[in-house]
Amino acid sequence: MEPLLEVDSLRTTYRRQGRTRTAVRDASFVVHAGEVVGIVGESGSGKSTALMSVLGLLPPNAEVVSGRLLFDGVDLRTAGEAVLRSVRGREIGLVPQRPMTSLSPVTRVRRQIRRLLRHHRSEDPARSDATIADLLHRVGLGGVTGRLDNYPHQFSGGQLQRLLIAIAAVGARPRLLFADEPTTTLDPTVAAQILRLLRDLRDELGLAIVFVSHDLRSVAQLCDRVYVMYAGDIVEEGDVRSIFDEPRHPYTRALLDSIPGRHTPLEPMPVLAGSVSSLPEDRRGCSFAPRCAIAVEVCHENTPELLPAAGGQVACHRYPAGGGTPSDLGEDR
Repeated sequence: MEPLLEVDSLRTTYRRQGRTRTAVRDASFVVHAGEVVGIVGESGSGKSTALMSVLGLLPPNAEVVSGRLLFDGVDLRTAGEAVLRSVRGREIGLVPQRPMTSLSPVTRVRRQIRRLLRHHRSEDPARSDATIADLLHRVGLGGVTGRLDNYPHQFSGGQLQRLLIAIAAVGARPRLLFADEPTTTLDPTVAAQILRLLRDLRDELGLAIVFVSHDLRSVAQLCDRVYVMYAGDIVEEGDVRSIFDEPRHPYTRALLDSIPGRHTPLEPMPVLAGSVSSLPEDRRGCSFAPRCAIAVEVCHENTPELLPAAGGQVACHRYPAGGGTPSDLGEDR
């Protein structure tokens, strides 16, 4: 089956104070119809930039330098602004990571929803209130219908996130939904409700979803497949079970080790030293090598390719060429 979305060798840069920084280095990923794909990594790994590159929503100081961004066979990078406008919202919806700042603070909520419905569905204003009531009911917000003439700040973060999901996933009826850290600013109980809502909408509407997060527990609950991203590179890909049960890349293992509750109370939690932002722009070799406990000389000199591995792909010089298990990587610790 042909992918609904295929991102091939994407490279995106930012220019700040006369210097160019590469945010996405050579990233490739695919999403099939009805599939939920997770993209995980620390802040600064390039996850959100990759999504905004596809949608053509980068800031003025950013540029997609190279790569193909194929949506349903059309390269959005070269298709032109008119095609992008027809795809954004209608074909690819976006749930942003900060619900409290994603709606205009000076416009009543009902008016904003009506405007978006007119744009995405050419909704007749005379029917919009009935449509809005149906949208809210489908995302569990039937009780706030009478409050839609309030302003966004008069709603909770969880309510606003549900409103945004209602607009992006149900109102516009896209085939693909980008959920960019949609639970980051929410408390754990509300975040769990949002994850259930996304899963239910996938089942009900047949949506494909790209779920960007640094929270691996959320990814485990929602996603079918996972891409692990580090410093602009995809370093591992696989189905959820293989990523969580048999992580192959040292960075994936470090992310999993940082999850609270995966260690006994008397066992110290491993700490991953350094940060993505501390890496030099002109680095050679594996981008994770400066922070990797098992890196050897080749890791610092040569960039590893993303190669097939049992259950997925991995870009690591230390992963055994003939396969092997994660324990093989730990012998030199």
